[in-house]
Amino acid sequence: MKILASAIAAAGALLVLAPAHGAKAASLPKPCAVRSQAIAAVGPCFGSVGMTLGVTVYRPHAVGLTALLFEPPSISGAPQPVVTPLLGKGRVLSAAVPSDLCQAGNNTRWQIWLVGPYGKRLGRIGDFTIVGCP
Repeated sequence: MKILASAIAAAGALLVLAPAHGAKAASLPKPCAVRSQAIAAVGPCFGSVGMTLGVTVYRPHAVGLTALLFEPPSISGAPQPVVTPLLGKGRVLSAAVPSDLCQAGNNTRWQIWLVGPYGKRLGRIGDFTIVGCP
């Protein structure tokens, strides 16, 4: 049954890419991968600077959700982690893909962590591959 649910979730991850400015909850992309026991999920899994990431919260957190942290790959000379604020309220939030992800170059895969107050990591919610960097 879990395999079927995963397949349905993956099939339902067809993305609608929305601009970062003025994005509405209804136009946010669906999560591209749902991790079991995750507090939230994020989508799409790849894209360019400035596009909107949609964050679907599965387990509300009492202290609030403030940002997304992009953790670079663990390679020699890797760039620093990048933080971008979360926008919105409730179970559907959004964030713009920051330009600092291009510091690692095209086709670099970053881990995405949900951040609460005081910069505390609340859990890994997905991955994002940056494309279209100059």
